[in-house]
Amino acid sequence: MVGPIITTILIGVLYGGFGGYTAGLVKFNSESVNSKLAGLGMEKIEYVFVQGGHGFSVLGKTMIGGGGVGGSEKRVKDTMEVTYSIGGGFFQVGYIPVSLGIFNPFLMLGIGGFGEDVRIRVRTQGLSWDSVWADPKREVTISRNSFSISPSIGFVVLPEKLPVGLMAMVSYNTILSKNWSLQEGDELLNSPESPLGSFSLSLSIIFGGGYERKGN
Repeated sequence: MVGPIITTILIGVLYGGFGGYTAGLVKFNSESVNSKLAGLGMEKIEYVFVQGGHGFSVLGKTMIGGGGVGGSEKRVKDTMEVTYSIGGGFFQVGYIPVSLGIFNPFLMLGIGGFGEDVRIRVRTQGLSWDSVWADPKREVTISRNSFSISPSIGFVVLPEKLPVGLMAMVSYNTILSKNWSLQEGDELLNSPESPLGSFSLSLSIIFGGGYERKGN
């Protein structure tokens, strides 16, 4: 995770734009997963905390760049452990219709990949050499990953005399594949259909400030 954050900061500093660290929440809306968690006596998932980075170069009123985020939630009950992970990355193009001083609202569209995994594991106190060979299947991971389109709306705050600002945006992250599959490549029978995507809210601490120096 450190590498992408450093890269996005460098984009902002070196190429007349801005970049930095991003943190946010993704609204979890897969009822098929939550119903299975409830059946295991586990707490349902409401939101997933994600983090990563974004970076943009600014050309007039156009923002060009991208970023990525990822995160996970874990549930444990007796000998069962379930870990849900979500994340992805996008090439993004945005438009700033009007600049209100240091406040710059924007519309944005991202194209990339987004997905989610569920890892289901049986927790053990210890295994013998023979039992590992006799029964090796003690965990399984199911996945739903695909090409993604992500529209966003947000704003950038870039103080004129400071190299640090804020960016906030609300996004809808689609996962065009509605069915789950086994990560190992085997077929997953009777896979339930899942929602097309989910909303996320993110806040970025950005470095640079190219829009104020190059703006309209």
